[in-house]
This record gives sequence, structure tokens and C-alpha cells, in this order.
Amino acid sequence: MISGFVKGGLSYEALALFRRMLLVMNTSMDPVSVSSILSARGKEGDVTKGMEIHGQVVKKPVFRSDIIVNNSLIDMYSRCGSLDASIKVFDSMEERNLEQGLSPNPITLTAILASCSHSALVEEGRQIFQSMKSEFGIEPGGEHYACMVDLLDHLGRLEEALKLIIEMPIVLQPSSSTVWGALLEACVVHKNVEIGEISAHRLFELEPRNCRNYIALCSIYETIGRGDGVSGIRSKMKELGPIKTPGCSWIVLEDGCHKFYQGPIFRRARNKYVKHIGLIFEGLSRLMIDNIRLYG
Repeated sequence: MISGFVKGGLSYEALALFRRMLLVMNTSMDPVSVSSILSARGKEGDVTKGMEIHGQVVKKPVFRSDIIVNNSLIDMYSRCGSLDASIKVFDSMEERNLEQGLSPNPITLTAILASCSHSALVEEGRQIFQSMKSEFGIEPGGEHYACMVDLLDHLGRLEEALKLIIEMPIVLQPSSSTVWGALLEACVVHKNVEIGEISAHRLFELEPRNCRNYIALCSIYETIGRGDGVSGIRSKMKELGPIKTPGCSWIVLEDGCHKFYQGPIFRRARNKYVKHIGLIFEGLSRLMIDNIRLYG
């Protein structure tokens, strides 16, 4: 189930089940569940929680020598931009399934580009991306383009990111929704209407019934006070007929009303909530343990 949650993009649900497994069900960790949770932490860029799991792993000798777990640790740290930690894990492995002299594969290059993105190493990432075919004989795929777009987006270089997407091979265009989605996400953060409209309308063609893309463009319009744009997008959604809209809840704080939509949260927005959600989980876990001790 944990692996299924992770593959479905439900990282928080996976982590909650993992904690429940350890704290409530009193079930021991196994390599599969640990590997899945580390994968989720890597995708979320949550190195703090990843390090906590690493701390639990090193306490168990059986995990210290497990290739799957160690590879997952390397991947998690790489995706979070902690290259030094990745190297330390690799150097500490008793057994390695990668030997010096072997060329990297597409997955390895994805992890490296993701690390460059987290560390804002634009030129290094660009060099690796450009050398994929010439040095390693690997054609960049959608994941590699998405990493490069994310890298440029972090620094607000949206024009370069747009140019990169437009120059993508035709064979990748039909499946380019992830790349366009990353650019649209950046446009929300940087309030870039022009490129945001280009990204959104391309996504409308690729995913006409994905309400998240409409909501993202509406968010840009709302931020800059374009009420006419918001009305236009809502009218377009009505024309398409019934579209499954995400559930929405909200909470009123001192600085205003904050809305939370069901489903994936934009990456940069997510980072604002991770710390507080983690504190809530920890508080609930302590409460559950106290109740078990009191009534168990």
C-alpha cells in the first residue's frame, strides 16, 4: 500500500501509513517500505524527513548492507541536492551494484539533473544535459527536460525554460504535460502572465479536462487583479461540461483566508506547509502513543 501511495503521488498518505505501521501496528520496517518512503521524500525534496528515516535505517544492521535501501538513500539525497550525503552513503556501502567505468543510465542522469536543480547549479546542469547524447549516447527524455525547466524556473529564467520546451523533439511533445506543468507552476510563483497563458493553453490542449491547469491560470489572474481573465477561464470550464473539480477547504488566519485544494500541491507552495504538517503529525503520533500507554 505504501508503494502504491508513492506511485500515485500521495506522499503524505504514504508517510502517514508508514508511521502508523511503526507506531500503532508495531510492524517492523522492511526494505520495500523503506525504499518507497525514501523515494517519496526525494520527490518532495524533503531532506529532513529523509534524514530521519536514514537515522532509523543505520540502527539496523540488516539495512546497512541492503543494496536497495542504500540505492534509495543515494537517490533521495541526490534529488534533495545533498550530493555530499549521497557520496557518503555510496562510500559506506559494503556491496555495490555500480562499478567505476560504467556509463550512467537515464535514471542516473535524472537524479543528477534534479540535484543541480535543488542546488541552483544552472551551468553544471546545462552541461550535463547537453552532453547526454554526445558523451553517453542517451536521448534526453521528458524527465530530463522537466528537471532542466525546473532548474531554470528556480532562478526565474522563464523565457529560457519556454525556449527549451519549444525546442523539444516532436516525439516528446504529445507527452510533454509534465514539462509544461512545471513551467506553469513557475509562472504562478513569479506572476508571469504572458508565459503562464502560453503554458496553460498548451496544457488545455494536452489535458482538456484537468481542472488543475485552469485553477493555476486563474491564480495568476487573481494575483494581478485580472478579473476578466478569471471569468473567461470559468466560462471555458463551463463550456467543457462537467469537470471533476478538486475538493476545497480553507482556514482563516491573521494574514487572511488560505485555500487548500484536494490533490497535488504546487511544489513551492508545498514547501511552506511541510514543516507545519510535520509538526501536526508528530503531535498526533505522541498523542496516539500516550493513549496506547494509558488505555492499552
